Amino acid sequence: MVAVSFAFVAGVVVLQQLASLPGLVWLFPIFIVCGFSIKITKLRLIAWFLVGFAWAFLFSWNLMNDRLDGSLEGQNVIVEGRVSGLPNYFDRGVRFGFEIDNIAGISPNRVAKTVRISWYSGSAKVAVGDRWRLEIRLKRPHGNFNVAGFDYQTWLFTNGYRATGYVRESQHNELLGQNAWWYQSGIWRERAAERLGKAVTGADMRGLIKALVIGAKDEISNQQWNILRKTGTAHLMAISGLHIGFVAGFGFFVIKWIWGRFGSLRIAPPVAGAVASIAIAIFYAALAGFSLPTQRALIMLLVVMGGVLLQRNLVPTRGISVALFLTVLLNPLAVLSAGLWLSFTAVAAIVYVVVGRVAVPRKSVWSYQIPVATAVGLVPLLSLYFQQFSLIAPIANMLVVPVIGLVVVPNCLIGAILTFCLPDLAHLLLGLAELVLRMAWIVLDVLSQIPFADWSLPQPPLWVIGIAFLSIAVLFMPKGLPGRWLGLIGLLPLCFPILRPPEFGIAKVSMLDVGQGLSTVVQTQRHCLVFDTGARFSETFNMGSAVVIPFLRKHSLKKVDVLVISHGDNDHIGGASALAKEIDITQVYTSVPEQVTWASARLCHAGQNWRWDGVEFRILSPIQFLSGEGNENSCVLQILAANGDSLLITGDIEAKAETMLTNEYGNKLHSKYLVVPHHGSNTSSTAAFLAVVDPDFGLVSAGYKNRYGFPSPAVLHRLDRSGVSVLITAESGAIQIMLGESSGASLPVLSRQAHGKYYHFTGG
Repeated sequence: MVAVSFAFVAGVVVLQQLASLPGLVWLFPIFIVCGFSIKITKLRLIAWFLVGFAWAFLFSWNLMNDRLDGSLEGQNVIVEGRVSGLPNYFDRGVRFGFEIDNIAGISPNRVAKTVRISWYSGSAKVAVGDRWRLEIRLKRPHGNFNVAGFDYQTWLFTNGYRATGYVRESQHNELLGQNAWWYQSGIWRERAAERLGKAVTGADMRGLIKALVIGAKDEISNQQWNILRKTGTAHLMAISGLHIGFVAGFGFFVIKWIWGRFGSLRIAPPVAGAVASIAIAIFYAALAGFSLPTQRALIMLLVVMGGVLLQRNLVPTRGISVALFLTVLLNPLAVLSAGLWLSFTAVAAIVYVVVGRVAVPRKSVWSYQIPVATAVGLVPLLSLYFQQFSLIAPIANMLVVPVIGLVVVPNCLIGAILTFCLPDLAHLLLGLAELVLRMAWIVLDVLSQIPFADWSLPQPPLWVIGIAFLSIAVLFMPKGLPGRWLGLIGLLPLCFPILRPPEFGIAKVSMLDVGQGLSTVVQTQRHCLVFDTGARFSETFNMGSAVVIPFLRKHSLKKVDVLVISHGDNDHIGGASALAKEIDITQVYTSVPEQVTWASARLCHAGQNWRWDGVEFRILSPIQFLSGEGNENSCVLQILAANGDSLLITGDIEAKAETMLTNEYGNKLHSKYLVVPHHGSNTSSTAAFLAVVDPDFGLVSAGYKNRYGFPSPAVLHRLDRSGVSVLITAESGAIQIMLGESSGASLPVLSRQAHGKYYHFTGG
């Protein structure tokens, strides 16, 4: 069963790595080979691999066909349907899932059934199960693509959202009905969220308690996430195997004990405990909206308790493999979630240090060996997915996990239930849970401030991950076996990777995909420059934290030598303060030093220049400051590699500044690569300016289907007429160029093309 499970899952994983789905015609030969192989014992694993591949293909193909017709993007449509997801209120409105069942004047197969929409209205109030008629504007699922940081498009795909959009203010918007019975789980979850919000007095703990009870994490602050990340306890805020295991296990032993003394002899106490445990787990998972982590935890619990009900001894490795098989069978997209691999790896680590040992496990195994083995066992995956891991995670988990699992979670869960019938008792239990959680949080806060609490490193290759897992297995072999210390040597390539910076005279330039905004990272052999940081959208979300910082961490860039903020528009300066909180910045150049309150900034102006590792940096503008002209005063930076290749980064300059640059520098502006001014606005990229710069490539940083219509068709026409190859981040994702490579003919690397999967492309 173990081999079959892994063969099946491997087939699913391979399918999910494809850049495009094969045609349906390929299913026929796959089924023929599968049918032939399954009859031959030696080829049976190949058959199961093909079964997994075919099943994942059919599952994904069905999802991909539920899509928004491209001709309807940006069009206003009137739809009827129900609110299906827990509303997420933010400072500008509310965001929620919506199930469409009727579209005015449009064939249903042209509009995706499940969409995620935003309603930018402070007065908008929606509830799960409400039926609405809404006028909305939709677009196909799309997200920034940087091969670092949160992958929003994958999240949309795995959660079943086949389009996104927003509600238009219209007379057609009308509430048609409330509380459909088939949405009762979501309705109870929403009501629990409301009652918890009123019952928990501390605003700082309210978000944490909501996450523990119903899985809603929208009220957890960035500072709190930072503490959880540094201490390796972020998993505490996900209702997964840990919490469901604690609660279900508590219910199992309590009901087993009670039934053994007062229950009917016709039913064995373990059976009664198992039934109660399953019921509690299902209830808890329903409160969390049956999210992917709770689905995994519930399946694992059902496998374990199924063994109890059937009175069979379940071999741990077989139980894990069965749970993995069922999880992936029910949802082949689960393999796209880091949480799947982290949770199963954690369980495998626990089984490895407890099961199969000659001696009976001592208390020390449960007190420190399991937390240490779990923390160390997850290091390879944490390095692969997040490029960092916590060095103090074992200590933090030993101190906090038992308290939260045995005290906070049960009190929160019971308190949430009692808010509907015994509010006074509920307040007492929730108050106790809040007090204990606050004390635990103080411990985590202190631990997070320890120097080097977490370790950042570049994303390791898969062969390093494989060696690391083998080394950890050696490290935690039973005592008495010689050579266990050799496991530490195998971890060295993971923890101390060999970095490969650009060679002398070469600059590695990465224009990040930050949507409608700009951010570019330039690396030389020993230095790093960041030009602009994208936009800030709310108190909790900005492109500095979401895109720039993950990119720097992935490439092990722990310091920014120069940050250039071209001007004061939000889409250029918005993420800067968040970047400064996480990354050391040596020097800031900007045209708006008065807006940089978090650092000592120098005013950028023509004539400033420096040389790093054989690469020259020149600030060409502002030549003179123009009053009231923020865009025209943008810092303009030219980067020249040792072989003469050059890049011109222009911010948001328009025709007036372009004319000044042309008159001042003439042919010195010539650059192989041009960051097209002002995201391709028709107020910029004049014919005279393009003639002088004469670029081979024009790089446009613009958001997908942005409201400004950038890049302008007129600008694209001028670029095409000038023989410029245009690359747009909305289509290509992040763009990487190696400025100054000896060949002189290196082409830009487009992230979406190089690393994108079938669901990443527009229309996918």
